[in-house]
Amino acid sequence: MRPSWLLLAAMTATAARADAIDDTVRRSMAERKIPAVAVVVVRNGVIVKNTAYGVSDLELAVPATTGTIFQLASSSKPFAGVAVALLADEGKLAFDQSIGELLPGLPESWSAITVRQLLDHTSGLPDVFSDIAAGTMRAEGRDALLRALYETPLADTPGTAWRYEQTGYLLAQLLVETLSGVGYEEFVEKRIFRPAGISGASFGDYYAIVPKRASYYKGGSDGPLRHYLFPFPQFLHTAAGINATAAGVGRFLTAVFEKGLIKKASRDTMLEPARLSDGDTRDYACGWVLYSVGGVRGYGHSGGMSSAFGAFPEQRLAVVVLTNLNGGGVEELFEAVARVALARPGA
Repeated sequence: MRPSWLLLAAMTATAARADAIDDTVRRSMAERKIPAVAVVVVRNGVIVKNTAYGVSDLELAVPATTGTIFQLASSSKPFAGVAVALLADEGKLAFDQSIGELLPGLPESWSAITVRQLLDHTSGLPDVFSDIAAGTMRAEGRDALLRALYETPLADTPGTAWRYEQTGYLLAQLLVETLSGVGYEEFVEKRIFRPAGISGASFGDYYAIVPKRASYYKGGSDGPLRHYLFPFPQFLHTAAGINATAAGVGRFLTAVFEKGLIKKASRDTMLEPARLSDGDTRDYACGWVLYSVGGVRGYGHSGGMSSAFGAFPEQRLAVVVLTNLNGGGVEELFEAVARVALARPGA
């Protein structure tokens, strides 16, 4: 391990001009033993910072670059929200439409669940995972899994509770494919990646062979690093599985919040906070986490305990932080970087 960490230290010290964000990132990398970090800051629709730090593969001593691909994991969910919004733009569905009207053959107890409830985790559906820590699903294969889910009681009455699960995104993927007539990956490539100018992005879980992707690790400050792997089957690509550069994610946020990838009315509807039947709300919209950094409203997501990003529309700012360490405090690092960018307009 020593040669890799010597290389990491050397590489994180070679920036031509250190700034407050660089200092923040390097400090976190040292404290958490994060091998690689990529940071992008977008201001007024333009990428003003695109920097990579450290080592993307410790065994092979591969430096992280601005072209390094990272696994977004659950940070793929905002892309699913936008895919559904694009269908809403076309009049093919409405966020508050019941899924029983759109997907035939569902259990009666599911029919009144709305599209919004699928995406904001208030559907009450049982989760696809029987043991999420182990990555074990209720059945293997989409059709067998759906049959198992059909036979499983609802976890909650739809709309009465917020519960993070992946089944809603499985059904959202079916919706996109049924209403568009193409596979989800093709839809996202044609309707999101290409219009946003995102190159090199792809789908695949941690087990997939993805060129130029960083290797993933678990462990860090309290023990040695080890490889980290987790499965995302194809039928859950709405929930997780996008691989992209930090700049690619920045372009996605710019397309959504600056360049009209989806209509403003659909975007505003998509970003409405989840509302329960008793009137309470949750800081989650249709694939987007709603949060505040320094009192400034933001919209984004985190995933795999290794990626986090968000847009701050009122400031016309977006921040992306991608790492290759599961459990390396990426949400705290994202917030720290965002605070610097919000406080320093030139950052």
